[in-house]
Amino acid sequence: MAGNAIDGELTAAPVTRRGVHYAVATARDDAAIRRLLRDNPMRGSISLSFEREPDYFRGAHLGGAEEQTIVAYDRDRLVCMGRCITRSGWINGQPQRIGYLGELRLDAQGAKGRRLGAA
Repeated sequence: MAGNAIDGELTAAPVTRRGVHYAVATARDDAAIRRLLRDNPMRGSISLSFEREPDYFRGAHLGGAEEQTIVAYDRDRLVCMGRCITRSGWINGQPQRIGYLGELRLDAQGAKGRRLGAA
């Protein structure tokens, strides 16, 4: 992948590093993304899962934000994902593009012993 997420420049050209395949998500990734969100809740005294049923992409681009979801596959299993949402905002009285990273999920089963994101 090339480009800058906050500027919406990431290209769909996939990258493979240490056997993990990274790409910008497409409709083909829908079922795998929904499984990852469903099967990997945020654990604590109360566990929460943020699911996107029946279609992950139905909740995209609400409120005029620009979004890109990045997925990482180990063989055929989605093991990691994250979403960058950018929109216009104000910082110190100046209009700026503001980025937010969300839906960061790591598959507890599929990523065992992996160092994802390492160069």
